[in-house]
Amino acid sequence: MVGGGESTLDDSENAQVTTTTLKSGIRGLTVVGLVVTFLWLGAFVLLVLLRTDEAGSMTLNEWGDYLAGGSAPLALLWLVIGYFQHGRELRLNTAALASQQEELRQQVAQTAYLAKNAGRQARAAEDLAEVTRSEAQREEVRARREAQLDIIRHGGSARVVGSDRKGREYQTRFMNIGPEVRALELLYEGKYKLVLSCPDPLLSEQTGTILLETGSSEALEYPIRFAIAYTDRMENRREREYELRGYHDLYPVE
Repeated sequence: MVGGGESTLDDSENAQVTTTTLKSGIRGLTVVGLVVTFLWLGAFVLLVLLRTDEAGSMTLNEWGDYLAGGSAPLALLWLVIGYFQHGRELRLNTAALASQQEELRQQVAQTAYLAKNAGRQARAAEDLAEVTRSEAQREEVRARREAQLDIIRHGGSARVVGSDRKGREYQTRFMNIGPEVRALELLYEGKYKLVLSCPDPLLSEQTGTILLETGSSEALEYPIRFAIAYTDRMENRREREYELRGYHDLYPVE
């Protein structure tokens, strides 16, 4: 119910009561007029019957006066009744107009209430859509995270190589603790030579190696940052950055 609903019901009930009262009053005046008219006509006819002898000797002029005297009160009666009926009909029309105005006001108030509710529902739908979009985005992020490459160090070794024994070869072993990935490719642009070796596809808990080769015995400049490109289980081509902080220390770059 819109605001002021109880007052609206009271006004409507009062208008109905007023209309019913006015209609009853009009019918009552008509009934009273008819009863008085029949009684008066009955008395008039009875008077003529009782004075038949005199009536037979009356001239047309006297009959005209007689009939005029008999009908004049009835004419006055119906004039008065018509006056009051006309007043009641005016009040009835006024009440009908007031009732229509009240109904129109109720319709306007109801329309405003429905429009307000429609606005609320539209805002609620927008909020729900926003929540749905947020949940979908969170689900997408979660799915991408679950499909992300996740490798950890699994040991390492170093050895001297080359005929002059000046070269060095560092091997970093890693294990995949994430989901299955495939088509792994190591991306690196630096002064060292990095080689990735692992099964394809690389399943969860499988291991691989990153081989770092240098032609001198100079100490390595850590950290050494590189990226691994791969295809996840959703067939998306992605990259993740890692860095070596030692030949046996491998960490993701967040």
